[in-house]
Amino acid sequence: PHEAGAYGIKGYIHQVQGKQEEAIKNYKEALKLNPNLPSAANNLAYLMAEQGRDLEVALKWAQTARKLDPYNPDTADTLGWIYYKFGNYVLAQNQLVFAASRKPNDPVIQYHLGMAYWKTKKGDEAKNALRKSLSLKQDFKEKPLAEAALKEIAKGSS
Repeated sequence: PHEAGAYGIKGYIHQVQGKQEEAIKNYKEALKLNPNLPSAANNLAYLMAEQGRDLEVALKWAQTARKLDPYNPDTADTLGWIYYKFGNYVLAQNQLVFAASRKPNDPVIQYHLGMAYWKTKKGDEAKNALRKSLSLKQDFKEKPLAEAALKEIAKGSS
């Protein structure tokens, strides 16, 4: 009951199983015991942002995770995606460029980067990142969104 890492692992297991509320509960418990657990902070921030709730709190945890684990592309991706959700597209793009440079074959990171490029009016870069996300042949839940964004960008540039 006093081991933050155990709660973090339970949170991750629940997250992988699709039990988001259980995952959030366990990540919060882990961070209550140890607020310097970057994986729990990052995963909690990402889940909260994906649900669109408490974005200010999600931002705080994402910034904490990024500070604690500055070379991790996943923490950069989470922070970048939360900046994106806040409409801070330049800050988002900076984080996502870093994430993609470290993990270029992650379709979700490429999708996030493509969306940030699109919002900063960098159509060619957006198309490239979105095409790459779709070409990686990995299934990801944002795939239909990436396809729709790519079509929308193509319409705007024709």
